[in-house]
Amino acid sequence: MANSIHPSVCFSDICQFEQIYNRYWKKMYDLARYYTQNSDQAEEIVQDIFKSLWERKDTLIINGPLEHYLFRCVKLKIAEHYRQEALRQKHQNQLLQTLPAEDMTTENQVLSNELSRRLEELTVQLPHQSRRVFELSRNQGLSNRQIAAELSLSEKTIENYLTRALHFLRKQLADYLHK
Repeated sequence: MANSIHPSVCFSDICQFEQIYNRYWKKMYDLARYYTQNSDQAEEIVQDIFKSLWERKDTLIINGPLEHYLFRCVKLKIAEHYRQEALRQKHQNQLLQTLPAEDMTTENQVLSNELSRRLEELTVQLPHQSRRVFELSRNQGLSNRQIAAELSLSEKTIENYLTRALHFLRKQLADYLHK
């Protein structure tokens, strides 16, 4: 198989997609593992990339060698992961700074960690598009306008997705919010 996508290589052919997956998965995983030092995170990054490729199989055009494209995807996903992690840490630090020092007991730290874990679990339960909008807004810090442009949706639609997501999360986290 050639290293670049050309008319005879298309992702919509399941057999060809599997061949590409089998050929490059390990190399991509090793690269992600090297940068993240976390095998679970590396695996998730590679799976997300292949999922995205499959979802865009009918419209994706790759210029140049496929291997270069895939490795560039890995590096971009890793950068996105670190941006999200930094933003999450920033939000957590801001929250901790707003609490009086006497409120930072071990119990409160445990509750804060439990709330963060529960929020992550609930976010996964959101419908795909609502989850995507919520994560772009809260994890990446994008404005509604930026999200609308990225997803090719109206700002009003983005507002609706966020409203529904926040309503669901508030409802599910009611017990945590009243502790």
